[in-house]
Amino acid sequence: MTKEFFVPHAVIVDGYSGGVHLAPEFNKRGISCLHVQSDSKIWPLVEPTFDYTPYREKLYIKDGFEALIQKLKNAEVVAVLPGTETGVELADQISEALMLPSNGTKLSEARRNKFLMIETCRQADIPVADQFCADNLPALLSWHRASGLKNVIVKPLNSAGTDGVFKCQTSSDLEKAFHRIYGKENKLALNNDLVLVQEFLQGTEYFIDSVSKNGQHAFTDIWKYKKRSINGHDFVYDKNDLCAYDDPTVVLLRAYVVKVLNALNIQNGPAHAEVMMTEKGPRLVEIGARLDGVTIPQVNRICVGFSPVDTTIDAFLSVDDFSKVQKNGYAIGKHASTVYLTAYQEGLLKSFTGETILKNLPSFHQMTLRMKLGGKIYKTVNYFTAPGVMTLIHADRAVIESDYLKIRELENSNQLLEITPEMPL
Repeated sequence: MTKEFFVPHAVIVDGYSGGVHLAPEFNKRGISCLHVQSDSKIWPLVEPTFDYTPYREKLYIKDGFEALIQKLKNAEVVAVLPGTETGVELADQISEALMLPSNGTKLSEARRNKFLMIETCRQADIPVADQFCADNLPALLSWHRASGLKNVIVKPLNSAGTDGVFKCQTSSDLEKAFHRIYGKENKLALNNDLVLVQEFLQGTEYFIDSVSKNGQHAFTDIWKYKKRSINGHDFVYDKNDLCAYDDPTVVLLRAYVVKVLNALNIQNGPAHAEVMMTEKGPRLVEIGARLDGVTIPQVNRICVGFSPVDTTIDAFLSVDDFSKVQKNGYAIGKHASTVYLTAYQEGLLKSFTGETILKNLPSFHQMTLRMKLGGKIYKTVNYFTAPGVMTLIHADRAVIESDYLKIRELENSNQLLEITPEMPL
């Protein structure tokens, strides 16, 4: 890095998914950004949406960690952040090596490995689900029988978006799930060499977005999940609803997540926690030490006046603004829901017949599509196979709910997507 680059820099590791918003916002505040790629290949699912434009320089870990650190020492680095899940551990290593605000490397693996994550919380006396992890089916079946649990969740150790997540009751169910997970490549382009079985948590699921600075935690937005069983798969994303900061359930969730953040030493930067509110109280599903993958900063700014991205950057550059959120939380000015579109057929997209109707809904704000005319459409079985994601915003929650029901009506009556069977070669 040449001497003329001696201006403040932020380092973003794997700036994909929700991390695409970080560099442009740092740039607006006069901070140049350097992109560090943790692997020679970009995560295939996010490659089409990634843009290097906001970055001054691209760096690669393949050149060696020490060489990378030496290069970064020649820049005035003020912040190191992961953009997405694959960048969490390397961001910990870089920030620690540069002696910058960091979560440190001691618990890096526990912040990625879902089994270690839960066990670390258990050791901190935080109520969590029973679980077991193994690389072979007999061990998993033996644990399941001994546990006495009627329902369990089977999933990979490292993935995202409910990829490879199955609800099982019987040994036969568990065996089928094991073979669908073990040895397969997941949506993070990682090999599933271990399979996790967890107690099924019955209740209502929430996700809680937070930002931390030196162990002080600010909550930027909290949403209630709704998932459903469709196309032969459980836990398919349906919609998320923005929750009031002072709702009694949310108050309990915030107190619980503070304990989780501290147990996992998430002391600096953003976090995205998924927590089930059960009849026994909150129970952690998982947490990522990075931004939510579907963060849309403008939605948060319209609804509460700021976004998780804004507060993340404030944690490094604007102590007063961070402290304000840390102390006061947020107040809802407008309600919002995220709705995941659904495809009930597989084939080629002939037309998006309901597009005009969707865009004319009273609460329509924006829509991100993952489909193109003539392109392949898959049945929706998880977050990644939803053909699109919509945001509904309105001052009246009832208007949003009415529009949501209209979307599902269009899908159920085949008036949203026209899909033709894909002809064999």
